[in-house]
Amino acid sequence: MNAYLDSSALVKLYYPEVESARVERWVHQHQARLLFTALHALEIRNAMNLKLFRSEISEAQYGEWARRFEQDRSAGVLSAVAPNWTRVFSHAERIAETSSRRFGTRSLDILHVAAACASSADVFLTNDARQGHAAEQHGLRVQFVSGL
Repeated sequence: MNAYLDSSALVKLYYPEVESARVERWVHQHQARLLFTALHALEIRNAMNLKLFRSEISEAQYGEWARRFEQDRSAGVLSAVAPNWTRVFSHAERIAETSSRRFGTRSLDILHVAAACASSADVFLTNDARQGHAAEQHGLRVQFVSGL
């Protein structure tokens, strides 16, 4: 199963949060292939640096996270996909036209939906209702983290 995790869901695999165990269990139960794009790389790295900036983690914890993250990337745990970003952005514009006015979807959330569509995702994992509704509207099967 090709699973596209929104960045906030992906972070839960690397940093203990309330729903981390749920996400880990779901990934293992479904033997999910975790699709991983350049957008994920940017967002997860930025999220972890923000945790460092806000003193939520130490430099040592950041270093441990970075080692695990890079090991998973190298080992193929995170399955790198390279969608055509011009097409992704074009699709994202169409999603914005139909979803933002209806659901209040944010730009980066829309980009993830478009990237998931371009990456042949079988399921889209998120905990953001607006993003989830946009994903459903554009043909993705959505699994909400809160419902795992």
